[in-house]
Amino acid sequence: MELKNNEIRLLDLIDIDFLQESQGIFTRALDVGIVIVDENGPITTPTNFSDVCVKFHRRTSEGVKRCSECGIKHSKKAGLKVQAQLYTCPCGLLAFAAPIVAGNKQYGALIGGHILCEPLSEEEMAKMIGDSNYSEAEYKKALEEIRIIPKPFLENTAEILSRYASSLSKIAQVNLNELNKLNKENVFSLVLEAMTEISDNRSKKEKIVSIIGNFVGADRCFLYEYDKTSSKFLCLDHEYKSDVEMSSCLGFCLSDHLPSFAEKVFQGETIYLTPENKKYFESVVESKTEKERMESRNVSAAAVFPIRYNDEYFGALAIFYLDNDDFVTRNQIKIIRILVKQIAIFLKLIKTSD
Repeated sequence: MELKNNEIRLLDLIDIDFLQESQGIFTRALDVGIVIVDENGPITTPTNFSDVCVKFHRRTSEGVKRCSECGIKHSKKAGLKVQAQLYTCPCGLLAFAAPIVAGNKQYGALIGGHILCEPLSEEEMAKMIGDSNYSEAEYKKALEEIRIIPKPFLENTAEILSRYASSLSKIAQVNLNELNKLNKENVFSLVLEAMTEISDNRSKKEKIVSIIGNFVGADRCFLYEYDKTSSKFLCLDHEYKSDVEMSSCLGFCLSDHLPSFAEKVFQGETIYLTPENKKYFESVVESKTEKERMESRNVSAAAVFPIRYNDEYFGALAIFYLDNDDFVTRNQIKIIRILVKQIAIFLKLIKTSD
């Protein structure tokens, strides 16, 4: 099964048994609580968590979610640098969060700690108890049992957790490289199969854009075919959309609906439109009407690749994203550049046979 770029999760890259076992080793060595999470919540079973966490704050699914989201949020402060971040967790304890990174993307976070640097004063404890809805006696007992790690040792703990997260990131990177290699070989064979085994040209195009759209995790994908006779792009007779409930683009005519954008596409340069590059977007989509038409489709990012055979221009492969967090990766761009050469030959054969 081929995974879309935005569907790959940490568990696709690192085995759960290894995560759980290694987590237990570091927990015992450091005497801190540890759990590994991703955007969807905990991946591993928490180990060595305090009673404050287990019996109170993480007793409900909402509490678990709040804990995981807080850890992910603080781990992102490190960017793509795998370094533990110290923060105060939702229940008032000190915690560390380090990102688990592969291929310039964060796939999860290591959350550790739930400790204090010194015992709580009577005033601090009274405030924490007063701010909660828990049994005073039971909650006080749990707070009194929180592990104490003096400040001088905090830096060492953070360094060890950073190294642990770094090791996990390296394992994830190796396995991501292997997964990308498999996906690369798979997408080439699938496109070649579509070109050779499907007889109907429209069905071929539909299959090709479906394969590529899935491969890059796009929301829409299609071929803008250029007609030299009319000097216009043909209306779409095929499309890929990630959700069947999305509105259809069949019959859409690029030259009529987005003429300035069509002109940029015809110039034959690769176009990358991203939210971070608004000035470039405005230079490509010049008119107010065209911007509004793009916005009506909820397009947040796009990549358009010219399709040529020798010096002959056949159109472009267009990929669109609706989510600001998604975009085609550098490795995928390299693969697409090879694929469009094959698509150019395919379109050349169509033109020759017509």
